[in-house]
Amino acid sequence: MRIKKLKLKNINSFKGEFEIDFEKFSGKLFLISGPTGSGKTTIIDSILASLYHKTPRLSNQVNMLLNKNSREGYIKLLFTHKNKECEIEVKFDKRGTKNF
Repeated sequence: MRIKKLKLKNINSFKGEFEIDFEKFSGKLFLISGPTGSGKTTIIDSILASLYHKTPRLSNQVNMLLNKNSREGYIKLLFTHKNKECEIEVKFDKRGTKNF
């Protein structure tokens, strides 16, 4: 599996829409770095929540990923697996529902 893009809207510290294009990195390995509170854990939690519907840090409470000042949000993960393009979208809203 190779992650291509991660798109976020109102997830934890990411208020608004953000996109990380992993295809811009040319190597086989890359580092997610930054100061405390910059969103490194949110990136990892978002990938895990989209793939497994849970994170080790939040267990099954993935709705806790929604920014506390937002009514709705989403995670979109685009990747290739066995030479096939795949996309997973997880939607969140304040009512506590989630749509995988």
